[in-house]
This record gives sequence, C-alpha cells and structure tokens, in this order.
Amino acid sequence: MLCNAKKIAITGKARSGKTELSHYAWMLYGFKEFDFSAVLKGEFHRLFPHIPRDPKPRAYYQKFGQWLREIDPDIWVKMTMGKVHEYCFEDALNKVNHKPKVLVNGVRQPNEYQRLRDEGFTIIRVNASDDLRIGRARNAGDVFTEADLGHETESHIDNFEVDYEINNDWNLAQLYDQFDVIMKDIGMKAVSNREIVADAFSDLKVIL
Repeated sequence: MLCNAKKIAITGKARSGKTELSHYAWMLYGFKEFDFSAVLKGEFHRLFPHIPRDPKPRAYYQKFGQWLREIDPDIWVKMTMGKVHEYCFEDALNKVNHKPKVLVNGVRQPNEYQRLRDEGFTIIRVNASDDLRIGRARNAGDVFTEADLGHETESHIDNFEVDYEINNDWNLAQLYDQFDVIMKDIGMKAVSNREIVADAFSDLKVIL
C-alpha cells in the first residue's frame, strides 16, 4: 500500500488531453507526475536510440509495450509504481508532517487500473471526440490514423469505472475549470495562481 499521499490518476484515449491536464495539476496543485507510458517510452529509446521521439513512433511504442506484457503482464505497473513508492518514501523522510501528492497518468490497461484502485487513487477519465483527437494528433505532427482509434491499448478505457469524468471538446479554460471543480470536491487547494500557470503554459509552447 502506498504511503499516506493524496493520489489521483488520469485515464483517457490518445490526444484526449491527459498530458495537458497532468501538467496543469503539477503546476497549479503541486502534484508529482508519473506516467505509465513515460516508463515504456524511456525503455524503448534506451534500447533503440536511433529511433527519434518526434514524430512519435506510436506503432512501435504499442508493439514494444504489448510484447513485454506478453512476458510479464505487470511489467509497466511494477516499474511505474516502484518509482511512485520510491518518491513517496523519500518525500516522507525529507519533509516532516507533509502529505505528498502524486498523479499517475496514462492508465490504459485493466491491471494498471486495478493496481491504482487497490492503492486508493481517485481516477479521472478525460474524454474527447474521435475527430478532435485525430485533428490534434495531425496538428502536432503525430503519425495517427483512424486504425489507431481501435488499437488494443485504447480498448479498455471506456469500460473503466471512474470517480470523475472531464470532457475536453472545447478549449483549455473549460478543461481546467472542470478539473478545478474536482479538486475542490476532493479537498485540494491550489499552490499557485491559475493565470500565472496559463501564461507559463503559453510561453512553454512557444519555446517548444
């Protein structure tokens, strides 16, 4: 069982807005971000450094992740949650009477979902229409086709029983508004100013 932390997790299909929301939670509410897919991508590029990250090699990530799951279905769960537990332990040692806040993003597989449920995470699903998700992917230079919509890694997300849902079919302000309502409902207070966070996001995107 995870240490005494405030725990949320985000699930959602590709280009639904999960990462945008995760970064917002980090900047405005002080959550430490973890991501199942980040561990997978890190291992993939460690083994195949000649393959560029941009444009995103989505098909390779999917094949690599599923191949290793055939050997050990819980490999990405173990690696990601190991990092989460390590962070919580170190955070508890370094800060007296402090309750850490952790966020796990990229929940796609049933075993990932179940592990987070067992650990007491509040699970949030981000929804967006297929047309919007395809458009966002193409605008970002991502190699993304309609066939990707039905990939096995996307097939479980709609079936998860979640605590909250957010619809990301409009603009970022409305995405953030919905998240702020959830944070208020679970007793979370902002550690920064929303306007400052929004400006920081804009500046970061210009740099990138």
